[in-house]
Amino acid sequence: MPSASWSAPSDCSLPPTRRLTNVKMIEAFASGSAPDPAPRELAGVMEREREVLTLMAGGLTNTEVAAELVIRVATVKVYVGRLLSKLDARDRVQLVILACEAGLVSLSK
Repeated sequence: MPSASWSAPSDCSLPPTRRLTNVKMIEAFASGSAPDPAPRELAGVMEREREVLTLMAGGLTNTEVAAELVIRVATVKVYVGRLLSKLDARDRVQLVILACEAGLVSLSK
C-alpha cells in the first residue's frame, strides 16, 4: 500500500504538533495498523450513544442520524458531545476511527 503524503497549508489553524498527530493517526489507520497497541474500549458508552456513534461512523450527518433514530438534531449533538468527552476524542474523525477499531462499523464493502 502506498504511504499517504500530506502537508498542511501554511495558514492551517491547527498547531503543528496537533497536525502531526492527526496525520500520523490517519496514516496508521489507512495502513491497517492501529496507533495504540490495543483499541480503546467503549466502556461507559450507553446504548443510545453507541447507536449514534455507529450511524455517525457509517457516514450519516447529524440530521440523518436524527431522522433514523426519530430524535431531534439537538439531541444528536448532545450525544456526540458526550461521546467526544467519554472517549477522549478531539473530533468526529477520531470517533469514527474508534468505532472502526471497536468493530461497530467496517471499512470494507
